[in-house]
Amino acid sequence: MPRCFYTGALLNLKKLCMQSFSINGVDAVNGFLKNVYLRTGKEFDPAKEIKSLTDKNGMPVFSEQEAAYLDNIMTECFVYCVLNDLDIYKIANQLSDSKIK
Repeated sequence: MPRCFYTGALLNLKKLCMQSFSINGVDAVNGFLKNVYLRTGKEFDPAKEIKSLTDKNGMPVFSEQEAAYLDNIMTECFVYCVLNDLDIYKIANQLSDSKIK
């Protein structure tokens, strides 16, 4: 899977690397988790910082800027799930169980 590299002011991080997310429903949470799952190519723990996710060679999957952006969105996902009595781990497990490709 191709990686996205952030090169400062030359690129708009949200447009080039990641889509913009608005966490306003369970479908949005699902879409965000699916996006991270597809970018990493493997299961991940939603409670872990995004910057800790590595590829098969142990290299970070996301730049520091991407990871900071994605961690903020992950926090929004947790808040949405708590406020709506949803289990983010159940949502994440359904993604990995479906073997998204």
